[in-house]
Amino acid sequence: MTKTLKAASKRARLILDLSKQGAPIADIAEKAGCSRATIGRIRAENGFRAERSGVPSKFSDEVIRSTHERGLIDKLAAEEIGISVAYYGRRRRALGLRSHALPGMPPAISDDTIRELHAQGLSDIEAAGVCGCHPSTFNRRRLRLDLPANRKRADWPVPGSPTLVSPDVSRPNLVEKTVRGAFAIDTARVEILRAAEPLVARAMGALT
Repeated sequence: MTKTLKAASKRARLILDLSKQGAPIADIAEKAGCSRATIGRIRAENGFRAERSGVPSKFSDEVIRSTHERGLIDKLAAEEIGISVAYYGRRRRALGLRSHALPGMPPAISDDTIRELHAQGLSDIEAAGVCGCHPSTFNRRRLRLDLPANRKRADWPVPGSPTLVSPDVSRPNLVEKTVRGAFAIDTARVEILRAAEPLVARAMGALT
């Protein structure tokens, strides 16, 4: 028997052994180092039924880890293995692996990160800045987790509080815009306005 025939015979035995163990074709292809078509032919010649479409009965976690380590997004990984994107995503999440973002897109954000930023009292805009995503993206993820919006911090004044600035004595727009841009917080906090106004006035005076 030639070396080629010996190698083919050894590969066929491996394919049949793995098939008897119930391994899916994707796993067999990786371990045997041959195409799915070759595996299908050998299986058919030995009385094995064709693998059904949809979710396979068994699937190796190592295959999921392998595609994830190579940086494949769920769609490409699922196509390579031959399963649905939804099933791949479920198996990946079960292994605690985060999804890979598309090139040029911000990294994926876990539900735990959403919950943590929400628990800190950050608004959608503030939290989105921390995550590096669009506020609408954070908003959509927060709603999916049934988390209410954080409109004000716990220590912010409430409507009717004497510390709030009344409309007729509100500060100039320049101060409000400066504070809002510098601190990204609600400018209704009068102590912030009082602290910022002299600094803005001094800076404006230096420009005149």
